[in-house]
Amino acid sequence: MEVSEGGLCFLSPVAIEPDESLSLQIEVPALGSIDVHALAWHVNRVDGAAGGMEGWSVGAVIVTADDGYSTLLMEPGAGEVSPDNETTAVLHESPSEQFLFKVRIKQKASPRTRLLRLTAASEQEAESLAAEDLDDSWTVVEVKRA
Repeated sequence: MEVSEGGLCFLSPVAIEPDESLSLQIEVPALGSIDVHALAWHVNRVDGAAGGMEGWSVGAVIVTADDGYSTLLMEPGAGEVSPDNETTAVLHESPSEQFLFKVRIKQKASPRTRLLRLTAASEQEAESLAAEDLDDSWTVVEVKRA
């Protein structure tokens, strides 16, 4: 498992659907149990993971997490709880009232589009967060709550 301010990635022995709501407990020897509510963002089948077993690599967007999660991130090497997976997603300041949004962006003067998934308190905040990370060649065209 890997954790970051953006979210977490872990290996699951069972299939999980993208956008599935997850209630997780992360056991950390020095901190105890950390409760996390997340939404699956991407899921990839992994063969031969965890000693030859099949599994699914799950990247998740954090919706809420108790204070232990922030403490975990401040620990040296916290982003590498286990080196098995990559980290994805986004964590925002007040996760207790966060929702998942789908933000469609379009490259200017091109038919190229992308769909971003991020957490925010409102459609306006989701649009603002997406726009902050875009360069001048992209624009936000649609924001919908997932």
